[in-house]
Amino acid sequence: LLMSGGMQRSYAELPGWIETSPSLVGEAGCPWVLANRGTFDHSLDNFINELNPFLKEEDIDLSDHPKRDILIEAMRSSSNTLKGVAQNLKCYVSDISEYNNKAIQKFVQGSVEILKDLRFRINNVDSWTEEELDATLSKYRNEKNLSTPQVNQPIRVALTGSTNSPSLGMTLFLFDKNEAISRIDKLIDLQS
Repeated sequence: LLMSGGMQRSYAELPGWIETSPSLVGEAGCPWVLANRGTFDHSLDNFINELNPFLKEEDIDLSDHPKRDILIEAMRSSSNTLKGVAQNLKCYVSDISEYNNKAIQKFVQGSVEILKDLRFRINNVDSWTEEELDATLSKYRNEKNLSTPQVNQPIRVALTGSTNSPSLGMTLFLFDKNEAISRIDKLIDLQS
């Protein structure tokens, strides 16, 4: 299902809907969905083929990424355009050059202790899977009586530089454990 104006749309509804949806036209011109409406092949392989020119434009090489297909599948709906999806993938293959200031102000300032606690717990996760990571985050939230954004958003900002990512368990899983810990440490250092 796709979302438009708060309404869910099925792939079967696409031909009529995409012609009347101004939100589907973005900075890269016609997005992938609009350009492929007649022969809409939403397979991952087709999506990757369509995404590749935009990855090259952003100087992103995912060919050696150990979780490439999982990463692209998780991020393919992160933007209305292929250019936007490519830009959103950059933080998974490159160091974060700058953090979203609004996200820092809203979710990170005053959360250094949460980041330190979660860094310790995440570092001690034995099985680096989305499910195990989600369980660790949930357990921490419940023990500390914190909301999901209070726990998830500081870690999400540490990993991606913003609040735009899949579920936090998936986001953590998409990174190597050492890289995730390193990014959390970097944000803790910047806030201390």
